[in-house]
Amino acid sequence: MSNLVFYYQHAGLCPAFKLLKQTLEHQQRHSLTTEFNEFRIDIYALADSPTSRRIAFDFDCTITADPKFFQTLISAYQAQGWEPLVCTLRADHQDGITEIRETLKDDSIPIYTTDGQLKRACLYEQGIDVGLWIDDYFPGIAHPGAWILQINGIDY
Repeated sequence: MSNLVFYYQHAGLCPAFKLLKQTLEHQQRHSLTTEFNEFRIDIYALADSPTSRRIAFDFDCTITADPKFFQTLISAYQAQGWEPLVCTLRADHQDGITEIRETLKDDSIPIYTTDGQLKRACLYEQGIDVGLWIDDYFPGIAHPGAWILQINGIDY
């Protein structure tokens, strides 16, 4: 397993970032960058609603890139009163949900499937706002030029 490079642009916009940064510093395996370089970044931490206590984790190529680290991070968020959830581009098939549950070793985390639709819009339609997105694929969160990408330093 290789070291992951996490990208985050605006530490002041999202209080949830502080815990991510502390966890990264504590485990000293993965690193953090504020420089947007798609070829160097493995995981994006994108600030969204400054008032939301929800942290949305992607599964494929995010949690699966280092399940043990993400289990620790999710537990840390839960211990601090945050509400972690999984939001995936996968379809709503029981086998996929079972795989996610077995990897997380936690049945209490909500799992949202979008069947390939943009994650932010799918959750918004369900009345769910997110404070921080942790995902390897930012185009799966919002359309090009969306406000959330722009405030996070991503202009594509």
